[in-house]
Amino acid sequence: MNLTDILKGAFEVYRRNPWALFLVAAPAIPLTVAGILVTPDSWVLTVVILPIALMVLYAVPAAALIRAVADALDGTAPDFWKSYAAAFSRLSRIVPAVLRWWITLQVLSIIVIGAPLAFYLLTRWFFFQQAIVLEDARAGASLKRSGDLVAGSWWRVFGITLVIMIISAAPTVFVSFVLFPGPPGGFDGVGVLSPPAGVSIAVTSLIGALMMPFAVSAETILFFDLRGRRAAAAVAPA
Repeated sequence: MNLTDILKGAFEVYRRNPWALFLVAAPAIPLTVAGILVTPDSWVLTVVILPIALMVLYAVPAAALIRAVADALDGTAPDFWKSYAAAFSRLSRIVPAVLRWWITLQVLSIIVIGAPLAFYLLTRWFFFQQAIVLEDARAGASLKRSGDLVAGSWWRVFGITLVIMIISAAPTVFVSFVLFPGPPGGFDGVGVLSPPAGVSIAVTSLIGALMMPFAVSAETILFFDLRGRRAAAAVAPA
């Protein structure tokens, strides 16, 4: 599959199951609001504890969406409770994997010579949650599985995931910086409109949740594509 196929596939999955996929993504809305509004006085809470907590909490709706998208691709109607049951049943694997992923990247990022490696691993480990949810991989094995699938296709995966992230973030960025004066505590925007801060936060959080199913759908389709390519290469004659 090429980039166009992946994007078309993601839009088609969302078009066929808009309400079901949005419902699965909806629990991410209060997390986004909390991430904007909660500003602890302690730098440790702000820089370390809060980001880690939000990262772990965000992983739950993301994992549920992966399950829902996989069901939709398989021709089964996505189900909110089934999707979250799959996510919660794997929390003992998801949480350690998320912590290892986040802490490793953060530690490498603050070391000058480690920053390029962090950038490399960000793409190499991109699919660890798909490995846990769809293949029942354990925490450490999920990172290795993602790395194995990306091996030999790093630049292709980087390019495709970059396009997915740009498309997914574009509506939120447009609303936050063009229509509204800018996110609270962030950079000033153009501010064509000037709603109260609460309205701005609610709208941008809602848009983020609306785009989340598209992003997860595209990433999961890419995961299946990589898995198919790896399987085909394994059985191809030497």
